[in-house]
Amino acid sequence: MQSIKREFSLIIASIFMILLLGVLGYVYLEGFPVIDALYMTVITLTTVGFGEIQSLDHLGRLFTILLIFLGLGTIAYSTKVMVDFLSTGQLLLYIRRNRMEKKIDNLKNHFIVCGYGRMGQFISDLLSKRKLPFVVIENDAKLCEYLRATPIILVEGNAQHDDVLIFAGIARAKCLITTLGTDADNIFVVLTAKGLNPELKIATRLNEPLSEPKLYRAGANIVVSPHFVGGQRIVTSILKPTFVEFLDKVISVTGMEIDFDEIQISEKSPLNGKTISQSRIGQEFNVTILTIKKHDKQYIPKISGNTVLEQGDLLLALGNYEQLVKLREIAGHN
Repeated sequence: MQSIKREFSLIIASIFMILLLGVLGYVYLEGFPVIDALYMTVITLTTVGFGEIQSLDHLGRLFTILLIFLGLGTIAYSTKVMVDFLSTGQLLLYIRRNRMEKKIDNLKNHFIVCGYGRMGQFISDLLSKRKLPFVVIENDAKLCEYLRATPIILVEGNAQHDDVLIFAGIARAKCLITTLGTDADNIFVVLTAKGLNPELKIATRLNEPLSEPKLYRAGANIVVSPHFVGGQRIVTSILKPTFVEFLDKVISVTGMEIDFDEIQISEKSPLNGKTISQSRIGQEFNVTILTIKKHDKQYIPKISGNTVLEQGDLLLALGNYEQLVKLREIAGHN
């Protein structure tokens, strides 16, 4: 796309330079006024067939011949660029990119998913089901072709490049998730993303255990090993199948009307300073508070009706999705 812009810029610059050359030539060689020289240049280049303003001497006619050849060359090159632009599908790509850019410009607090492999697809599905805004960055031609036929906002390119992340709206993003196939690639993405937005929350896939400290040093907030999680899942499914089935239904957002959420108590929330009993969270919202993470990062192991809710408390809640949204609004969490 950049090459097309450069070629169009070259065409415009060439036309301007030929016009300037023609004006200067007729002014210097034939003594034409500037407006007459411009008029003569235009009718010569466009070959409209109008007569000469005044008779030209031999040098002026030679200059006119040169000008005609330059004009024909520019027209031929311009035609070639236009044919290539249309025949290779560059026009459709240009239109698609402009539409995508407008969609991304309207996003705020969105997720950026780097890589649409198996893990990236699963993450995208979950974000879609939860109706969370996200952008996928993918460089594979076949996956890009598939994604173009879906409602997913696609940015084609290498997630390690600054311009690609900037185009994906990294300055306004809430979180970046990188699921590339090697730890080296993921480390590079994390470093690049942190350099562009130091406040960005970053989650990354871990392929080799030895790379975990490097990913954290690079700036990742969350490092997840699919092998570790997969092994843990297999063992838990064998030992506690009903519990795993329940969690699957909650996390996948299918089959059940309940969900998990993290809800923080703000200073101006009506819940601030009240006990669990006084807040009537269970009665009014039908939400269960599993635990509370205090502002000092400590968890309350046992919650009772006398537990006091304070500013900065993070409630780990279980309940109906719509009721959780209402509780989030009451808590004053944005």
